[in-house]
Amino acid sequence: MFPFCFEWKWDPDHIIFLGLLYLALTIIALGLTVAFIKTWIELPLEEKGEPPAQLAYRKRYSEY
Repeated sequence: MFPFCFEWKWDPDHIIFLGLLYLALTIIALGLTVAFIKTWIELPLEEKGEPPAQLAYRKRYSEY
């Protein structure tokens, strides 16, 4: 069924099926690539600001 297979035939059925298959795989790969790049860009290089305040339920943790 694939172009590198021995029994590949250049008929419309194979071209349409594999064209849609490769189109879907390309869209998935591009979507994952864009998501990875956007995530990589938005990752902070170093944390800035004050550390987060202690959560309220942790203040009484020693009482439990």
